Amino acid sequence: VLPYGWSHSGDILHTVFDRTLIRAGETVNMKHILRKPVAEGFAYGAALNGTLKLVHRGSDTEFTLPLTIDKSGIGETSWTAPQGAPQGDYELSVVVGDKTIYTGQSIRVDEFRLPTMRATVNGPKQAAIQPRQLPVDLFVGYLSGGGASNMPVRVRTAFEEDDSAPDGWEGWSFGGKALQEGITPLDGDGQEIAPPLPPGTTVPITLGAEGIGRTTVDIPAAIDGLTRLTVEMDYEDANGETLTASTRIPLYPSAVRLGLKTVGWLMKQDDMRLQLAALDTEGHPLKGQRIKVELYSREVLTARRRLIGGFYAYDNQARVKKLDASCTARTDELGLARCTLDPGVSGEVYAVATTEDDQGNVARAVRSVWLAGDDDWWFGGDNGDRMDLVPEQKEYASGSTARLQVRMPFRSATALVTVEREGVLSSFVTPLSGKDPVIEVPMPAAYAPDVYVSVLAVRGRIGGWKLWFADLARRWNLPFFSRDGASPTALVDLAKPSYRLGIAKLKVGWEGHRLAVAVKTDRPRYSIRQTGMTDVTVKRPDGKPAASAEIAFAAVDEALLQLAPNESWNVLDRMMTERPISVLTSTAQTQVVG
Repeated sequence: VLPYGWSHSGDILHTVFDRTLIRAGETVNMKHILRKPVAEGFAYGAALNGTLKLVHRGSDTEFTLPLTIDKSGIGETSWTAPQGAPQGDYELSVVVGDKTIYTGQSIRVDEFRLPTMRATVNGPKQAAIQPRQLPVDLFVGYLSGGGASNMPVRVRTAFEEDDSAPDGWEGWSFGGKALQEGITPLDGDGQEIAPPLPPGTTVPITLGAEGIGRTTVDIPAAIDGLTRLTVEMDYEDANGETLTASTRIPLYPSAVRLGLKTVGWLMKQDDMRLQLAALDTEGHPLKGQRIKVELYSREVLTARRRLIGGFYAYDNQARVKKLDASCTARTDELGLARCTLDPGVSGEVYAVATTEDDQGNVARAVRSVWLAGDDDWWFGGDNGDRMDLVPEQKEYASGSTARLQVRMPFRSATALVTVEREGVLSSFVTPLSGKDPVIEVPMPAAYAPDVYVSVLAVRGRIGGWKLWFADLARRWNLPFFSRDGASPTALVDLAKPSYRLGIAKLKVGWEGHRLAVAVKTDRPRYSIRQTGMTDVTVKRPDGKPAASAEIAFAAVDEALLQLAPNESWNVLDRMMTERPISVLTSTAQTQVVG
């Protein structure tokens, strides 16, 4: 399902703070950036005069400031938190007339002590595949320099399951538990009672003379799927507070990540179509990976029993039975494969796909599919006008060329290719051959963060010698078989023109919108009340100087950033949010070819 926009894209307002954590009586400086998403990338929004509102989350205490944004989309304000202002988060919004623009940003007013130390927790750089022990590196040092020698710390660990799909593979099922035949009890939510994950541990450790330490975490053998290991380290800061540093380390059951989804949202009991994907731990496709798919039927058995006091309860159990239908497939150069099965049963069926990496570790993908029986199937066959459009990659760098495979049911066709988002950004017509149905689409920087490629493939009427031979075969009462041509009759015209439409979403890199900024000071250290000189160099994506760039410059205590990182500096993260497709496609092909 592609995201669709029912209205024009609204302006994006982002505020850059010099810091996001202040005390009462302190001042926060803000620079506001207003941009309008357009087909060419971004444009300046209209100049506006409005009101900046800061609303306290909890008490609804409100502070207002006048706000002016010029025609270049820039505005500046500052706010001093008054003494006695409620502590907590203040959400920002801008009111222009009767319109309110929510920035989704906030600042915090609180009482705090600045930390004097920093700490890091790091796992191994390589992917952890079926580890039995995992080394973890620890460090605690002073912000002024030097490690905290011989410091005692406490290391805690915790395990949690992770069934999330890799980035760009939303809608696919990755991972899952193995199914066993037999009857198993279900909990109150109708789910199988899974064995609990192993409990975490807390271990005291003393760091070395340089503030560096290493510990080893034992990984239980009970872990069967993708699991996240959380490692936290508590340490006593010199300001008297206990602080925590943490990291999360993924534990992989195999070097292969296996994905599974159905082709279509509803399947029939004798026609189950699956799509498979094999990736490495970094999300890159794996070619030639052998995948086996097995099917299990699942029925829920319910019994009602009476409790003391005249109440009733229901006991639910699941009966799982392995089906005879199975298939094997190998992935192509895109890491994809297809499988069609005939389960022979209706109801809930689990598809279990498995594969092995080079070390024999098993990767698994499990998905529940509901199969309709003959009495409930009202859609008929798969006679729609859609076709699959499969990109070679999920994401492309700006300036590169995207390659997409057009899975059309024609030997040859003419394709109208359009790139769409706020409108039709570009289009061209190209011939397609069934031997190599691949199109190439340039991806300029203006296409970031995403675009939608649409391909309308049209196959004209099959003519020439095929129709002549078909007519001759009909006259002589001989069978004639052709994949894409036959002589028309009064009842059927199998050679008439046909068409298919496919759309695919592509992510485009931000390189064309990112400025290269270099900041250099005249000395590495300064004493109190000294003046520091700073050189700032800004270059455009093409390497040329950004002569008209406007700078927001802030000097902030490193300890404050450690206590409250300033995410508002990541302007591109706010600007490059997902954009929906805002094009409705209609065609008169149906009126022409039926």
